[in-house]
Amino acid sequence: MSATPAVVPPAQSRAQPMRFTSFYIPPPLTTKQSTSTYGRGPEQSVFSRRKIQANEELMQGVKRGYYTLVIHPGSRTLRIGRACEVVPVSVTHAIARRKRTAEKGKQSEPDTQVRRFGILTAEQGLLTAIDGITHALRERMRFYKLHISSSAKDQCQEFNTTSQPEIIQDHNDPGRVEWLGKTTSADFIVGDEVWRAGDPAEWLVRFPLNRGFNSAAYPSGSLQEVLGDLQTIWSEVLRERLNILPKDYPLYSVVLVVPDLPERGYVSALTRLLLADMSFKQLAIQQESLAATYGAGLSTALVVDVGAATTNIACVDEGWVVPDTRISLDVGGDDITELFIRLLKRTSSPWAMYGDVRRVDDFMTGEKMKFDLASLAEEHVALNMYDFVVRQYDGPTAKARVKVYDEPVLAAMVIFEPQAIDYDAKRSAPPLVAPLDAVTEDIGDQPGEGITQAMVFSTQHLSPHGLDIPREAAKLPVDVAVFNSARAVGAEDKVRRMLSSVLLVGGGAARIRGVNAALETRLSAIAAGRVAGMDTQRVVVVSPAKDVDARVLCWKGGSVFARMDSIPEFWVSRDEWEMVGNRGLKERWWHL
Repeated sequence: MSATPAVVPPAQSRAQPMRFTSFYIPPPLTTKQSTSTYGRGPEQSVFSRRKIQANEELMQGVKRGYYTLVIHPGSRTLRIGRACEVVPVSVTHAIARRKRTAEKGKQSEPDTQVRRFGILTAEQGLLTAIDGITHALRERMRFYKLHISSSAKDQCQEFNTTSQPEIIQDHNDPGRVEWLGKTTSADFIVGDEVWRAGDPAEWLVRFPLNRGFNSAAYPSGSLQEVLGDLQTIWSEVLRERLNILPKDYPLYSVVLVVPDLPERGYVSALTRLLLADMSFKQLAIQQESLAATYGAGLSTALVVDVGAATTNIACVDEGWVVPDTRISLDVGGDDITELFIRLLKRTSSPWAMYGDVRRVDDFMTGEKMKFDLASLAEEHVALNMYDFVVRQYDGPTAKARVKVYDEPVLAAMVIFEPQAIDYDAKRSAPPLVAPLDAVTEDIGDQPGEGITQAMVFSTQHLSPHGLDIPREAAKLPVDVAVFNSARAVGAEDKVRRMLSSVLLVGGGAARIRGVNAALETRLSAIAAGRVAGMDTQRVVVVSPAKDVDARVLCWKGGSVFARMDSIPEFWVSRDEWEMVGNRGLKERWWHL
């Protein structure tokens, strides 16, 4: 009988797993068996070398931050200065270029490319919106038991109809304006001198930034044209106000303050401008909300930044911008100015013959009147007399008097009652055409990535089918958007902490009388029935220190950031940018 053969186990495979590459990767060097000191000490890292360079500057007797520029570009104002300074240089962020001979006479109407119009142009739609704002104001006045005059409107109409402007001769005008269009031979004007450019048939005025890059002001659609104007403005301001010439740019580092929710192409284009075109030494990026908390000395706050064109809202928790709380609204200080001008023209005041929002000189006069008269305090609704001076390039200086009742409060309330804003007109301009290498494949915008939880909360009442969430969320009133941003931070204790530390900054509304109290009362009414514990804990809008202007708070925070010991970890050098491009930004600034 034959024995059953034993089962031989299969031989184990000795084949190596497939490798992803055929390139030979040498094993790491064993430092204990090497006599070299390379890579064996922390002082040999790139961050330590940058810190050593900063300490060498201090040893040379230079103030910390002297060779660091902080740039905060806005839609209306450019704030720029050395990090060691107390306040920045603030100038109008615009450029006026002299038109070529072939372009003169083609545009007889005032230049409409100065800014985007935000208020409804249809008379019936505007009338309906004004009635809605007036009704909201009357309800608040009744709640606070304030007197509402039934004859005030008629009194204003009667006085303004008979009021006539007084002509002031040049030799009697202490604030006489020398229009540069008649005295200068320069091809362009930048900064505050733009307001004195003069005839729009001779000069083309442009604001390069407005909700990002201002494509409405550049019909060619060229991003390079916008960046060229930005470079011209910044270079002239650095030369004239800070005495920094282009040959000195490689000695300076730059901290760039950007919005909380910018487009990647916006950050990438400005980085290329500063490092490649202007040849600065290195660059670090900081968000506006975090910079505002640095400037105010707070670690936790709900930051509301009301600018000229937009309002950006975000929560900062212990020095960290909570991503899901960011939201941007399409309302700003320019909308208050334009609505105020439109309201004054409806009162039959002398302003009716001057108030053309398309003209730079008239819009600047309306801007001054806004900050002199506008208020969000209901008790300021009363008959008031106001004298204003109109200076135009094509006419004599005129002094006029106007009587107003509730127009200053109605105009300021547009940030809480935005039904008078034409949102479609604000976004009607086509996007700019960027060069092919402007945004690399690994840094480009991805569909849906700009949506935050605060935006989702803001659009829950709308049908989700085909909904553009960021665009619809941008139409909310400021108080509702602030509450939705606080909701997105998480637990109710964090929501209460955010609502008890609201920081209002920016030049669009921070100077309007009563804005802090108006935001507090509206937020308290919204949160009382929706957040547990808010019945006993009040909403607080924190004011900056008395010696700090809320308009420059973001810039001051950028200067604080530029002088921190940890700043070397955030620098992107010019050589690094040329080598890896946008990936260098992505590693330093995770929001990109």
